[in-house]
Amino acid sequence: MSYTGEETKDELLYIGIDLLEKFSKENGIRMPHIYINSGMNTKYYGLFYPKNVIHVNMKTCRPPVKTPGYDWSYPGYVQDLTPLGILAHEFGHYISDILGKSFRKNFVNIKKIEENVTATDERGLDEKMAEAARLFLTNPDLLKRGRPLRYEIFKEHYTPIVKHRWKTVLKNAHPKIINAAERWMQK
Repeated sequence: MSYTGEETKDELLYIGIDLLEKFSKENGIRMPHIYINSGMNTKYYGLFYPKNVIHVNMKTCRPPVKTPGYDWSYPGYVQDLTPLGILAHEFGHYISDILGKSFRKNFVNIKKIEENVTATDERGLDEKMAEAARLFLTNPDLLKRGRPLRYEIFKEHYTPIVKHRWKTVLKNAHPKIINAAERWMQK
């Protein structure tokens, strides 16, 4: 799976839903309810509510960046605020919620051992799990190479469905994104 970088936000939304359906089927979990909101009057990109509900705010989601500068959002990259990335992040809350407290304990002290996935990790344990899950869903090889402990925690419970190497997933991304991914893996 790779992206052209030309996908619309709507296309990335449907790619994301398809990815989550395949992941759910492969791992024997029930698909959550997904609500798409184009006019959500909130700054949030998406929300997860216990009881298996995910909301995606299409208004705030971003398209893939063509030339990184202020924005570095690209599907399958460390920074991904596209509808695909938001769906995967919120789904990360969902699959972490399914596993419960014992799963959460794996993430409590991980910061002492391994760098964050993104700055969002600083917002708390739930965000730390969701950011790792987002990469586990969209580019597991990148997570495995850059944050191997997080990858292994998810791999104990779930089978990733994206089988491509990280560079294949990002092959059409701007070279600055590829270089940034390589630096991220070395941290």
